[in-house]
Amino acid sequence: LAATALVVAPASAWMTAVPPSTLLARRSCAAAPARLRATPLALAGFAKGKAAAKGPKRSPLKAKKQWDRFTDLKGKEGVVLAEVATRKDPQSEWLPVGTVAVEGTEALAAAAVARQRALIAEHGKRLHLPLKQVGKAPVQVGFRLGEGAFSPVGKGEDTMEDGTAEIGFEGTADPASGYYCHYKDGRIVQSGSAGMGDEARPAGAADSKGVIG
Repeated sequence: LAATALVVAPASAWMTAVPPSTLLARRSCAAAPARLRATPLALAGFAKGKAAAKGPKRSPLKAKKQWDRFTDLKGKEGVVLAEVATRKDPQSEWLPVGTVAVEGTEALAAAAVARQRALIAEHGKRLHLPLKQVGKAPVQVGFRLGEGAFSPVGKGEDTMEDGTAEIGFEGTADPASGYYCHYKDGRIVQSGSAGMGDEARPAGAADSKGVIG
């Protein structure tokens, strides 16, 4: 039998040359699906975004400091005094709590009350049994100028930046706790409405964390 020779053509005869630019394009197409797979995750909320910028955190107001400011302000000209009260809910009656002082115009009264809202609400729960019974639940705070009706003040009305105006708060004296009481010779000499006496400063008034001088 005659031997049959197998002839194989060189690779250059049957392979088509591929330009380098085409190879780069193919590599780019192969990588595309990875990016497409990541897109639905981002749309579904899995992508991490930058946290929203927050303004400077203000320190809580202290009862003693605001009382001192009230005492300094109440005898000055250009100071507005607003009576403040609290209630359990819109269907309840307003219960008097004390007086807020603000240096400026009556337009600043609502903001001054809102800025000291926590102190007012805390003292309202201290004074009035119906408010004590709500525990840690929030209570409404309101104010009035003169003899008009009380207007509620919400937390969102706390728009007064520190340093805008001098403000202070004096609560109705509470002999049971010693808050906002005036003393003379170690004895309470004022137990009426806040802001009505000029007796000596207290020797042992208490704030929310204990006795202060």
